[in-house]
Amino acid sequence: MIDLTLSWDWLTIAPVDCAVDGCGPIETLESEFRFMTTVHAIIPHHQGKDMLEVCLVSLLSAHGVDLRVVLVRNGGDEDLPEIVETEDRILVVESDKPLGFSEANNLGVRFAHESLGSADYYYFLNNDTESDSGALRKLVASLEESPGAAIAGPRLMIQWAREHLNSLGL
Repeated sequence: MIDLTLSWDWLTIAPVDCAVDGCGPIETLESEFRFMTTVHAIIPHHQGKDMLEVCLVSLLSAHGVDLRVVLVRNGGDEDLPEIVETEDRILVVESDKPLGFSEANNLGVRFAHESLGSADYYYFLNNDTESDSGALRKLVASLEESPGAAIAGPRLMIQWAREHLNSLGL
């Protein structure tokens, strides 16, 4: 018999023998392995505190993935939303000057790798993006179902007309 004990992002398996010690573990053979996909989201931000807050709140509602967010403060000097200080899944890296989108993302990836370790996937988005809570898991599932795929992009809807497609996110 195997007793499964679940925690946030680790699964512990310990053998148990009900004939000995009344269904208690006979020895601890803890075998831990990740069962959630690790995603590091990279968000360059120059200005637009209110947009950024909507972006972060919606992104952090993602489920089915182990999500960490790297906010690249891209030469801006405005205050950041309070959630940046209170949410431990958000890390901030500073740039003294505004970088282009690609360079800011590269800075974010380097910082994420140095601070958080490797990720299964990276998710790049603008600070004016509002995410659906299941979208990130769907993107990951698409990539995992297609091992030859290197990139997946979400469907982007127009914010003030959500029934209208803006682009396919690539």
